[in-house]
Amino acid sequence: MAAYSVLRELKGLHPLPAGAGIPNLDELMQLYTPKSSPVSHVAFPSDRPVLWVKYGRGIDWSEVVAQDVAYRGLQRLGSGVRAPGIYCACEIDTHHKDKEGSYPHRHIVIVMEYISGKTGKAHIEQNPQSNYVVFQSIARAIMMLNQIPVPAGQAPASLDGGCPRHTIFRVNVLAPRTYKTVQQLQDHFNLVWSYIVVSIADSSLTCQTVSKPNQERKETSRSCARTPGILLF
Repeated sequence: MAAYSVLRELKGLHPLPAGAGIPNLDELMQLYTPKSSPVSHVAFPSDRPVLWVKYGRGIDWSEVVAQDVAYRGLQRLGSGVRAPGIYCACEIDTHHKDKEGSYPHRHIVIVMEYISGKTGKAHIEQNPQSNYVVFQSIARAIMMLNQIPVPAGQAPASLDGGCPRHTIFRVNVLAPRTYKTVQQLQDHFNLVWSYIVVSIADSSLTCQTVSKPNQERKETSRSCARTPGILLF
């Protein structure tokens, strides 16, 4: 087993379910192999699970904080929507060695409540006619999460205080900086958009056109300066 160190840790719910015990770090580290998926799951113990362990290098620490906020926020709202409570989570730094030397790997392990049930995908696969009901349930859950109040003065950032993550930020879905106010975020978007508009105006696009149904398609070039802009954000 590779040497490891704990970078940060979150201790959440207490006490544990009756008869349950959180696996120690040595046991959790046994889950990792060189071929482990970026995100993996395992029920614990396997015969009568009471804990759900999510682990991998593809998990960001902001996910840990967001899940804990969701659990506590839904509890305060008295909602029937459930987010699994976290018993503990940790970010682990491991060092692997190969013929080229030693290199670090960061992994996150989340030990949470085991909630028995089926995923939306499993429901639909077993009963394709239930897709509308499943989608409605998911929509209601999202609406309930949106009711969790945002603390006053909260910056538009990840809940752990880091850079926000979203597909809008293209590269690794991670914002290139933190923002103290919504205005800073808006100014950044406007700046990026101004560069995109200039880039489009200075270039040309190749498009396929067909003048008649039976004619071959031919490529024509037209100036993008005459193409209406489309807001990307």
